[in-house]
Amino acid sequence: MIEKEEDFPNTIDTSYVDDVCMVQLSQSVSEANTHLEEQTEQHLAKGKQLGLTFVTYKTELLYCLPHKSKSLSSHPPLWMLGTMISARLQIKYLGVFIDESLTFKHHAAMLAATGNKVLGSPNFLQHQSCGIPTYIAYHLAMTAILPVMFWTSPAWWGGTPGVIATLRVMYNTIAHWITGLPLNTRTTNLITLAHLPPIEAHLDYLLLRYAILLHFLPGTHHALGPLYHQPNTHASLAGLHRL
Repeated sequence: MIEKEEDFPNTIDTSYVDDVCMVQLSQSVSEANTHLEEQTEQHLAKGKQLGLTFVTYKTELLYCLPHKSKSLSSHPPLWMLGTMISARLQIKYLGVFIDESLTFKHHAAMLAATGNKVLGSPNFLQHQSCGIPTYIAYHLAMTAILPVMFWTSPAWWGGTPGVIATLRVMYNTIAHWITGLPLNTRTTNLITLAHLPPIEAHLDYLLLRYAILLHFLPGTHHALGPLYHQPNTHASLAGLHRL
């Protein structure tokens, strides 16, 4: 962890191994960029003293604005080591795709594609006339497929059904694979016979389990503890509490 010599206002810095994330809350994009460039210079200077090198071309920039703009090019870019960093519609941090509206629909779509890829490996093991028993298929789904699909779900699941539309299709595909039932089977019957909970209930369970873990964290300055109070931010802004 690189210690900062100066604390910038309304700033949240996190790092995990070699990934550094800087979140800047500001009244304007220009002001946010100014603070981010100052923080970047501080990180680069401190990293140079420690023999650490930052890779410029891996840097990503995302704007989360209360009102969507017509074009990302209308905002001033971020500069790092003489390189212009343009804003993107979504960025990836620690395996999570974060979009500009914090809806996480793109992340859910990517997880559905990943789940389909993981299912492709054991798909040939299940067949109506021969293959692995249903209980083994269920065990594989619960231990090898669903954990991949629901990776970091406490970070992106907020109870909005539209977010998991693509995941729901893949979830039903897994239920078909477990049971071997026809594709025209009613969804409620399919999920019941596959011994799977409704997808919303499963995500709520994972969210509640993680909330209990956070509640019993030791100390008040744990890395996963609550954020410090930011008096100059607007708590009513959509998605701000998720940051």
